[in-house]
Amino acid sequence: MNGRPLISICMPYHENPLMLAAHYAHLKTLPDFIRGRIEVIICDDASTQYPAYHDPNCPVEVRIFRIEPPHVMWSHRCATNIAAHHASGLWLLLTDIDHIAPVDTLQHMICQIPSADPDRVYTFKRVDTRGRDIKPHPDSWLIHRDMWDNIGGWDERFRGRYGQNARIWDRVRHFAGEPYTLNYPLKLFSRAEIADADTPDEHRGDRVTDKYVLGRLARELRRNGTFFQSHQLTVPYKEVLS
Repeated sequence: MNGRPLISICMPYHENPLMLAAHYAHLKTLPDFIRGRIEVIICDDASTQYPAYHDPNCPVEVRIFRIEPPHVMWSHRCATNIAAHHASGLWLLLTDIDHIAPVDTLQHMICQIPSADPDRVYTFKRVDTRGRDIKPHPDSWLIHRDMWDNIGGWDERFRGRYGQNARIWDRVRHFAGEPYTLNYPLKLFSRAEIADADTPDEHRGDRVTDKYVLGRLARELRRNGTFFQSHQLTVPYKEVLS
């Protein structure tokens, strides 16, 4: 890659080798026009059985970081913070490992970004692997590097709790207003199609309790007038070089 990439695709990872293989296979199908304008940043959230790996034949630059074990459930937003922190792209495409940006979506973004508003946050439509429209994903967005720095990333004081979306979307709306939905989708893969595509149901825990605790913590932090900034990374990690 020559110079700064236009888009950094940032994803958390945890024990998803088959889904990562699907990403590598997809990257190998991209035309040169796209390959030269993107990079992929992955942060492995303390995998022990199947850590994230480099594919030496991948034609797109991929950087991998790894949170040190032990694994903490629902700390994948810390992994997203780390990936975004190290991304060098002018724009960040933040999503989860079970989502792939089709060629048309990447081409649309690359062509339209020069006219995109850097003070706005963009979200995506979403389809399943059969092309059917499904509910958009709250953690998949396109955001300018400067706006990400203003928003400050996911608040790592909520690490280990499910349901952090509302916390960061409060910050998004404060700095960027309501998001604008792009007409091009991301494609969602299910565990029926790729066995490790997302988090198993048995690992999801008590979401109702988690959201209650998150709400209580958010009110306390709001009263204190404190906000988390993405440069305040709180978990130990290192780069995976090979």
